Amino acid sequence: MQPFFFRYILYVWVLLVTCGLWLFSQLIILNIYICVLIDLSLYLSQVDIPIKYLEFFLDDDVELEHIKREYGAGRLLIGEVKKRIIEVLTEWVEKHRRAHATAIDEMVDAFMAVRPLPNMFS
Repeated sequence: MQPFFFRYILYVWVLLVTCGLWLFSQLIILNIYICVLIDLSLYLSQVDIPIKYLEFFLDDDVELEHIKREYGAGRLLIGEVKKRIIEVLTEWVEKHRRAHATAIDEMVDAFMAVRPLPNMFS
């Protein structure tokens, strides 16, 4: 919420209270809050967490756009999207496990060795 919105509510409330319409002012402010909550719920309903996961982990942009389009049109169910996320993350974790298994102690020691930092300010 932006501060302007709250200042607007305060100005409306002060105006109506000074006019002796306290109950009416409370109803208007309640109506404004309900409109803000409806707008917020509509925004949150457009943010799909499984799609966000796919945006981060899926490398194929064409497939990602296809999934977004099909899911947005209702032809692809959320369970199918989650199944694809599981496949992508399983592949990603397996790739990490293979890389971790190939790392030997000398590689880890070389990476963790104390070495002087380059002098960047001279």
